[in-house]
Amino acid sequence: MSKNLWGVIDTPVGPIAAALDGATRLTHLGISRRERDWIAANGGERDDKAIALVARQLAEYFSGKRKSFDVKLAPRGTPFQQEVWRALLEIPFG
Repeated sequence: MSKNLWGVIDTPVGPIAAALDGATRLTHLGISRRERDWIAANGGERDDKAIALVARQLAEYFSGKRKSFDVKLAPRGTPFQQEVWRALLEIPFG
């Protein structure tokens, strides 16, 4: 079983923490200090290089070059949260 990895990405809206399930699928994205602290405590091993794809796509988004993401997702949460994550994926850009 692959270990969970996490890292922090500097963005125009401040640091964002991202956690990956075995370096392949995004499980968490945290903007607030509380969320970043939770990811750091629960995300496994810190590896900023492992989240390079997420960092690149966020940089492209913030620069106006990207309107959709193709990072593989594996969001975690309660059944209600899972339903919310699925609904959010249906919202088009803009």
